[in-house]
Amino acid sequence: MNVLKRFVVSFFIILIAFNQAIAQNSFNTRWNGKPCAVVLTYDDATDSHLDNVVPVLNELGFKATFYIPGNSTSLDRRMDEWRKVAQKGHELGNHTLFHPCHGKSKNRKWVKSDYDLDNYSLTRFLDEVRVNNSLLKAIDGKEKRTFAYTCGDMQVAGTPVIPGLKNYVTAARTVQPGMNFWQQTDFYQIKTYGAKG
Repeated sequence: MNVLKRFVVSFFIILIAFNQAIAQNSFNTRWNGKPCAVVLTYDDATDSHLDNVVPVLNELGFKATFYIPGNSTSLDRRMDEWRKVAQKGHELGNHTLFHPCHGKSKNRKWVKSDYDLDNYSLTRFLDEVRVNNSLLKAIDGKEKRTFAYTCGDMQVAGTPVIPGLKNYVTAARTVQPGMNFWQQTDFYQIKTYGAKG
Protein backbone atom coordinates (compact mmCIF):
# COMPACT_ATOMS: atom_id res chain seq x y z
CA MET A 1 0.00 0.00 0.00
CA ASN A 2 1.56 3.32 -0.98
CA VAL A 3 2.10 6.17 1.47
CA LEU A 4 -0.94 8.20 0.36
CA LYS A 5 -3.27 5.22 0.73
CA ARG A 6 -1.87 4.47 4.20
CA PHE A 7 -2.41 8.12 5.19
CA VAL A 8 -6.01 8.10 3.97
CA VAL A 9 -6.78 4.78 5.70
CA SER A 10 -5.09 5.95 8.93
CA PHE A 11 -6.97 9.24 8.77
CA PHE A 12 -10.30 7.45 8.53
CA ILE A 13 -9.40 5.07 11.36
CA ILE A 14 -8.75 8.15 13.51
CA LEU A 15 -12.04 9.62 12.30
CA ILE A 16 -13.94 6.47 13.30
CA ALA A 17 -12.38 6.63 16.77
CA PHE A 18 -13.29 10.32 17.01
CA ASN A 19 -16.83 9.54 15.85
CA GLN A 20 -17.17 6.95 18.63
CA ALA A 21 -15.85 9.47 21.15
CA ILE A 22 -18.48 11.97 20.04
CA ALA A 23 -21.23 9.37 20.42
CA GLN A 24 -20.00 8.44 23.91
CA ASN A 25 -19.94 12.10 24.98
CA SER A 26 -23.51 12.65 23.77
CA PHE A 27 -22.79 15.50 21.40
CA ASN A 28 -26.08 16.24 19.64
CA THR A 29 -24.80 18.25 16.68
CA ARG A 30 -25.15 16.52 13.32
CA TRP A 31 -23.85 17.02 9.78
CA ASN A 32 -26.61 16.03 7.35
CA GLY A 33 -27.91 13.58 9.93
CA LYS A 34 -24.46 12.11 10.59
CA PRO A 35 -22.46 12.46 13.81
CA CYS A 36 -19.56 14.01 11.91
CA ALA A 37 -18.16 14.75 8.48
CA VAL A 38 -14.70 14.97 6.98
CA VAL A 39 -13.86 17.25 4.09
CA LEU A 40 -10.57 16.64 2.32
CA THR A 41 -9.09 19.77 0.75
CA TYR A 42 -5.98 20.36 -1.32
CA ASP A 43 -4.57 23.79 -2.10
CA ASP A 44 -2.80 25.27 -5.13
CA ALA A 45 -3.74 22.84 -7.95
CA THR A 46 -0.44 21.03 -8.39
CA ASP A 47 0.48 18.28 -10.84
CA SER A 48 0.91 15.93 -7.86
CA HIS A 49 -2.80 16.32 -7.14
CA LEU A 50 -3.64 15.04 -10.62
CA ASP A 51 -0.94 12.38 -10.68
CA ASN A 52 -1.19 11.01 -7.14
CA VAL A 53 -4.10 12.32 -5.09
CA VAL A 54 -7.03 12.14 -7.54
CA PRO A 55 -6.38 8.51 -8.61
CA VAL A 56 -6.27 7.33 -4.98
CA LEU A 57 -9.40 9.29 -4.03
CA ASN A 58 -11.24 7.91 -7.05
CA GLU A 59 -10.10 4.37 -6.26
CA LEU A 60 -11.38 4.71 -2.68
CA GLY A 61 -14.61 6.44 -3.75
CA PHE A 62 -13.78 9.63 -1.83
CA LYS A 63 -14.41 13.18 -3.04
CA ALA A 64 -12.30 16.23 -2.23
CA THR A 65 -12.14 19.96 -2.79
CA PHE A 66 -9.20 21.31 -4.77
CA TYR A 67 -8.59 25.02 -4.15
CA ILE A 68 -7.29 26.39 -7.43
CA PRO A 69 -5.54 29.70 -8.07
CA GLY A 70 -6.21 30.90 -11.61
CA ASN A 71 -2.50 31.22 -12.35
CA SER A 72 -1.75 27.56 -11.56
CA THR A 73 0.64 26.14 -14.15
CA SER A 74 -1.01 22.75 -13.70
CA LEU A 75 -4.40 24.29 -14.50
CA ASP A 76 -2.93 26.00 -17.56
CA ARG A 77 -1.18 22.92 -18.95
CA ARG A 78 -3.70 20.26 -17.87
CA MET A 79 -7.07 22.00 -17.93
CA ASP A 80 -8.85 19.04 -19.53
CA GLU A 81 -7.67 16.82 -16.67
CA TRP A 82 -8.95 19.34 -14.10
CA ARG A 83 -12.27 19.37 -15.96
CA LYS A 84 -12.41 15.57 -15.59
CA VAL A 85 -11.67 15.92 -11.86
CA ALA A 86 -14.80 18.06 -11.55
CA GLN A 87 -16.80 15.64 -13.70
CA LYS A 88 -15.86 12.86 -11.25
CA GLY A 89 -17.60 14.82 -8.47
CA HIS A 90 -14.69 16.66 -6.87
CA GLU A 91 -15.13 20.36 -6.11
CA LEU A 92 -12.96 23.02 -7.73
CA GLY A 93 -12.72 25.75 -5.11
CA ASN A 94 -11.58 29.35 -5.43
CA HIS A 95 -8.06 30.30 -4.31
CA THR A 96 -7.90 33.73 -6.06
CA LEU A 97 -6.22 34.41 -9.39
CA PHE A 98 -2.65 35.04 -8.25
CA HIS A 99 -2.50 33.49 -4.74
CA PRO A 100 -1.58 36.74 -2.94
CA CYS A 101 -0.23 36.51 0.60
CA HIS A 102 1.11 38.94 3.18
CA GLY A 103 4.84 39.09 2.59
CA LYS A 104 6.63 41.80 4.50
CA SER A 105 4.31 41.70 7.51
CA LYS A 106 4.64 37.92 7.86
CA ASN A 107 8.33 37.65 6.89
CA ARG A 108 7.58 35.58 3.81
CA LYS A 109 10.47 36.48 1.55
CA TRP A 110 9.16 34.23 -1.25
CA VAL A 111 6.07 36.46 -1.79
CA LYS A 112 6.57 38.65 -4.86
CA SER A 113 5.90 42.34 -4.32
CA ASP A 114 3.19 42.37 -7.02
CA TYR A 115 1.28 39.64 -5.16
CA ASP A 116 1.88 40.85 -1.62
CA LEU A 117 -1.42 41.53 0.17
CA ASP A 118 0.36 44.42 1.88
CA ASN A 119 0.35 46.08 -1.56
CA TYR A 120 -3.25 45.10 -2.49
CA SER A 121 -6.52 46.92 -2.15
CA LEU A 122 -9.64 45.12 -0.99
CA THR A 123 -11.18 45.81 -4.41
CA ARG A 124 -8.28 44.10 -6.19
CA PHE A 125 -8.51 41.08 -3.89
CA LEU A 126 -12.27 40.70 -4.40
CA ASP A 127 -11.86 41.21 -8.16
CA GLU A 128 -9.45 38.26 -8.19
CA VAL A 129 -12.01 36.12 -6.37
CA ARG A 130 -14.80 37.17 -8.77
CA VAL A 131 -12.75 36.58 -11.92
CA ASN A 132 -11.45 33.22 -10.65
CA ASN A 133 -15.07 32.18 -10.05
CA SER A 134 -15.71 32.89 -13.75
CA LEU A 135 -12.64 30.91 -14.81
CA LEU A 136 -13.63 27.93 -12.69
CA LYS A 137 -17.22 28.12 -13.94
CA ALA A 138 -15.87 27.85 -17.50
CA ILE A 139 -14.18 24.61 -16.42
CA ASP A 140 -16.87 22.94 -14.29
CA GLY A 141 -20.09 24.85 -15.04
CA LYS A 142 -20.81 25.45 -11.34
CA GLU A 143 -22.38 28.67 -10.06
CA LYS A 144 -21.60 28.26 -6.35
CA ARG A 145 -18.15 27.84 -4.94
CA THR A 146 -16.20 27.72 -1.68
CA PHE A 147 -12.93 29.51 -0.96
CA ALA A 148 -9.65 28.86 0.85
CA TYR A 149 -7.73 31.85 2.21
CA THR A 150 -4.35 32.09 0.52
CA CYS A 151 -1.68 31.48 3.16
CA GLY A 152 -4.54 31.72 5.66
CA ASP A 153 -4.50 35.52 5.31
CA MET A 154 -7.92 37.03 5.97
CA GLN A 155 -7.19 40.76 5.70
CA VAL A 156 -6.05 43.17 3.03
CA ALA A 157 -4.36 46.35 4.23
CA GLY A 158 -5.82 45.76 7.70
CA THR A 159 -9.36 45.30 6.37
CA PRO A 160 -11.15 41.96 6.86
CA VAL A 161 -12.12 40.33 3.55
CA ILE A 162 -15.08 38.31 4.87
CA PRO A 163 -17.84 40.92 4.35
CA GLY A 164 -16.94 41.33 0.67
CA LEU A 165 -16.13 37.65 0.18
CA LYS A 166 -19.70 36.71 1.13
CA ASN A 167 -20.82 38.19 -2.20
CA TYR A 168 -18.79 35.60 -4.16
CA VAL A 169 -18.51 32.33 -2.21
CA THR A 170 -20.73 30.21 0.01
CA ALA A 171 -18.07 29.33 2.61
CA ALA A 172 -14.36 29.80 3.29
CA ARG A 173 -11.72 27.55 4.85
CA THR A 174 -9.01 28.99 7.08
CA VAL A 175 -5.75 27.43 8.26
CA GLN A 176 -6.77 27.76 11.92
CA PRO A 177 -6.68 24.32 13.56
CA GLY A 178 -9.80 22.98 15.16
CA MET A 179 -13.04 21.04 14.83
CA ASN A 180 -16.17 22.61 13.40
CA PHE A 181 -19.44 22.03 15.19
CA TRP A 182 -22.51 22.54 13.03
CA GLN A 183 -24.37 25.14 15.05
CA GLN A 184 -21.26 26.95 16.22
CA THR A 185 -19.37 27.27 12.92
CA ASP A 186 -18.92 30.52 11.06
CA PHE A 187 -18.93 29.19 7.51
CA TYR A 188 -16.52 31.94 6.45
CA GLN A 189 -14.00 30.83 9.09
CA ILE A 190 -14.04 27.04 8.79
CA LYS A 191 -11.25 25.52 10.85
CA THR A 192 -9.00 22.77 9.56
CA TYR A 193 -6.21 20.38 10.38
CA GLY A 194 -3.31 20.54 7.97
CA ALA A 195 -1.08 17.71 6.83
CA LYS A 196 2.17 18.13 4.91
CA GLY A 197 4.76 15.69 3.68
